[in-house]
Amino acid sequence: MIKETLSDGRAMDKFRAMITSQGVSSSTAHELCRPGADVFRVLPTAKHTTDVLAPTTGQIYTQLVVSNLGRKLKWKMGLRLRLY
Repeated sequence: MIKETLSDGRAMDKFRAMITSQGVSSSTAHELCRPGADVFRVLPTAKHTTDVLAPTTGQIYTQLVVSNLGRKLKWKMGLRLRLY
């Protein structure tokens, strides 16, 4: 059922309706939900931005710190978390 909902477009239709109900214009919502949409072309750039340059090329890794709540969620929901 989930796979069908995702593949037949119903999930995207629901997402489009959700963002429209939150104030996004219907034309912007349609453009954002179009297959292959370039969100950076559709959405405006912030008035103030800051470039963050890395000293070398490579990949960014983030570390997940699991609190007691995180452990409970992992146990209850069966989440697979990789701890570093």
